[in-house]
Amino acid sequence: MKGRFSLEIESRRVIYQLSLERKVTVIKGNSGTGKTSMIRILSDYVELGKDSGVHIRKSSDYDIKILENRTDWHQELEQAHNCIMFVDEDVRYLYDKNFQSVFQGADCYIVIISRSGMFQQLPYAISSIYELQTRKNGKTSVVQMYRIYHERFEESSASYVITEDSNAGYEMMQKVFTCPVDSANGNSNVLHCLVQCLADYPKIAVLVDGAAFGGYISAVMKLSRIRNNVTVIAPESFEYLLLKTYAFEKFAADELTYTWKYCDSRYFLTWERYFTDLLAKITEQNYGFQYSKRKLHTFFLNESFIEQVRDQLADIVCEIKQNG
Repeated sequence: MKGRFSLEIESRRVIYQLSLERKVTVIKGNSGTGKTSMIRILSDYVELGKDSGVHIRKSSDYDIKILENRTDWHQELEQAHNCIMFVDEDVRYLYDKNFQSVFQGADCYIVIISRSGMFQQLPYAISSIYELQTRKNGKTSVVQMYRIYHERFEESSASYVITEDSNAGYEMMQKVFTCPVDSANGNSNVLHCLVQCLADYPKIAVLVDGAAFGGYISAVMKLSRIRNNVTVIAPESFEYLLLKTYAFEKFAADELTYTWKYCDSRYFLTWERYFTDLLAKITEQNYGFQYSKRKLHTFFLNESFIEQVRDQLADIVCEIKQNG
């Protein structure tokens, strides 16, 4: 399954308008924002169809499924085809490693209702975290999705950099930045590393892969609002930065701009994995070597290439800022 899908759910007094473009979307927010009501309305529609009084308008012909504790999830995922699934974070098997393993190859998207947004069991993008906001249109409430985190475009500097990568990305960032750069050895360790060094540097940059850091961004951003010396830099991934350079963008311009058209959920859980696969294919077909995340190839080590990556980090993706 690949593409950008819109869904409008209309009941007697409320209309929900959703737009989805990645395999995992998380809708968070406090009680009373309409998350649980949306699941209930969709459940009524799935069970009763038109008799539910719910009207569904879709951008294309895909199925809608509701996952509950009683659902035979293994069968649903194995049989899934061109399907969008909705699930509340209270569903127990969502945290099961077997569920996560089968879901990775399932031909579907999933929307997770998570009050805290700190759902870390499946990797998802920072830009896939939404909240629901309601506006009145006469007697009808119109509920729409809004991204919680946004890029802010401004030049920034750092006296210390923490990167989640420990291999090729870390090697490159040591050359990109003139200040000290340390690896957190994985996204789950970023917050701990940040806490350890908060008092040691006047300006700290946290560099993460936006395509898979969604489960951790909330805690890091809360800390950055308490301590004003922290900036979060979140490109889609390290491979995305490489693909945006002159040597590669000419082979991947459309894929970088309209990734949702190309990234098939059956093969790629996140866009990060898609970009890694795309970069490996381009290097092999056009430059005679295959990209590896483990070790940075000498092809990437000339000063012109490093400067292009440096320019992207300085001018394109400088900070993720929460609404409000």
